Amino acid sequence: MAASFPMSSRTLGVLIEAIDEGYEDRRIGTLLLKAGADPWQPETWPNKQTRLQRLFGSMRNDAGEEASAAALELVRLILGDGSRGRRTPTIWYPKVRAAVAADGWEYDLDSERLVPTVPGVQVAEETSLLEEEMQERGWSVAAGHYRQALSAFGARNWASANAQLRSALEDLLCSSAEFVSGKRPAEAQACLDALRAKGVLLDGEFGFAKGLWTLCQSRGPHAGLSDEEEALFRLLAVTSYSRFLLVRLPQ
Repeated sequence: MAASFPMSSRTLGVLIEAIDEGYEDRRIGTLLLKAGADPWQPETWPNKQTRLQRLFGSMRNDAGEEASAAALELVRLILGDGSRGRRTPTIWYPKVRAAVAADGWEYDLDSERLVPTVPGVQVAEETSLLEEEMQERGWSVAAGHYRQALSAFGARNWASANAQLRSALEDLLCSSAEFVSGKRPAEAQACLDALRAKGVLLDGEFGFAKGLWTLCQSRGPHAGLSDEEEALFRLLAVTSYSRFLLVRLPQ
């Protein structure tokens, strides 16, 4: 079975812009050779961005372990170049680091390694599947807020990411309750009550979901009251729980 590609479309867009900004065309060729990504590059290209778009398109279509490994090594090399000096990293470095963090990859400055935030879990695949399932169910409001949360996280706007995650979770809970009960409660607490009454929630899940919802209420939309670590925790927690809830709802 083919491996899942480790980066989302949003992250690929950030990478393409960063490489276009930070590397001359001839240096891109060297970069691809160092990463072992050269087998997927196009034979011809009119400009740097097209070259990179075709490269990543071929790697993602391949979806094999070698393509995924080369893509991750490419990211590691880019982040290493971007962090040189560390006191004055390149202007695109924070954006790339945040984008790959949203896909579940953390760059360790000391070891210069790219490590998974959750070992064994392809976060990029989980976020894509969650957004796709919400769209397939016709829950466009929840999907829209979730998409904006991912974009805000990639832009390092932690407060905005938190606020959008709160709205996504709220609409997801309301839509789920309406789906199983035929009525749409006005508040998240009532949504959880409805889901529990219909036997959707497992033992202990009500308390967990209520706690997650309570966490999402605070420190979200207020500038300066969040940071990368907190925003990443919220993103991973909301994504994981939303997937866990939806997989148990009938189609």
